[in-house]
Amino acid sequence: MRVDSEALLDLLPDVVVVMEADSTIVYVNAAVTTILGWAPEDLVGRTGFELVHPDEREEAILRIAAQVEEPEVMRRHHVEIARRDGGFTKFEMLAAVEPGDTGRFLLVLRDISERDEAQKRLHRSDEQLRALTENVPDALGRFDRAGHLEFSTRSFDELVAAESGLLERWAAHAAEVVASGERVDIDHELGGGRWIEVRFVPERTPDGATSHVLVIATDVTARREHEQRLVTAAGHDPLTGLPNRRRLHELAERLALPGPERRRALGAGEGRGVLAAAFIDLDGFKEVNDRYGHAAGDAVLVRVARRLGDVVRPGDVVARLGGDEFVMLCRDVTTDELTSIAERIARTVAEPIHLPDLDEEVRVGASLGVATTESGELDLDRLLDRADHEMYRVKQSRKGS
Repeated sequence: MRVDSEALLDLLPDVVVVMEADSTIVYVNAAVTTILGWAPEDLVGRTGFELVHPDEREEAILRIAAQVEEPEVMRRHHVEIARRDGGFTKFEMLAAVEPGDTGRFLLVLRDISERDEAQKRLHRSDEQLRALTENVPDALGRFDRAGHLEFSTRSFDELVAAESGLLERWAAHAAEVVASGERVDIDHELGGGRWIEVRFVPERTPDGATSHVLVIATDVTARREHEQRLVTAAGHDPLTGLPNRRRLHELAERLALPGPERRRALGAGEGRGVLAAAFIDLDGFKEVNDRYGHAAGDAVLVRVARRLGDVVRPGDVVARLGGDEFVMLCRDVTTDELTSIAERIARTVAEPIHLPDLDEEVRVGASLGVATTESGELDLDRLLDRADHEMYRVKQSRKGS
């Protein structure tokens, strides 16, 4: 059976073109109608290069010329060819010299317009993803199962570049996630007091295996600072910065712990198991407030708070209960030591206080009442009541003298 070569070529999905050496088209298969809308007879006799997009025409001519010089080399390149409707379709063109020394060229044109558009969409998608990831506040990275970093944003790269060994540690955490299949969250402190929260999230295949690990690092420095401010505000007097009554209870419980436990909580040394409370009430404070105003009174309270902090021993606690009332808690003191501390408090509080805004110098005094308890018997409210009663007795005795 004799095979009709042209009928066979008409079955091909690609456009096949045969051109003379002067670029005149002498044959086109039927695929040209399906893809470009031209009938073969519309193109036979026309110059092949006139169908090439004007911007690519010169390059196409040069490539065909190169084919003439090296006929044994098969050359491929992309070219846009005119459709009957006036548009252009992108092809991958394979050019070859026809066998037999005819001087003709054989061109095979494969429609790649859909593939090209898909690549453009993928590129646009990649660019959009890159723009998105580079502008989110988090640093993003992606490890494969082997621990290789496949993707990272600029902020991620900056983090790992700033701290030696960080990338290796994060790769190790990613390996843990691959092994367990479970998400891991860690907090990490950077230099300069910065904190980041790092999440290692498994990416799973349809069968549930972990294929990749997404690393999301979020700067939580501001949040931590805010939380610390809230903790400080909840447990401290806003004017003097001293512990308030609530915080005093927490510190007293630590001070009352047995020796080893207390040393772990407060770093204290071995002691004799005695906890003392000194209740301090300022003498003459109301007169300062009434004469110079509350701003002056606040300045006096701040100065007294600093002085009390300067005279107590390391590990002792000074707190403000409110108004002009302060409390000092001391652990492991003898009667002589407690008397010495009380005397230092009385002397330092009585020193003149200069008010620069008023250019005035004022004085206040301190009445102290002291009570003690043994380790393991702490009832702070009862201890403070006893010290308060003792302070009141001291104050009344001064008035009667």
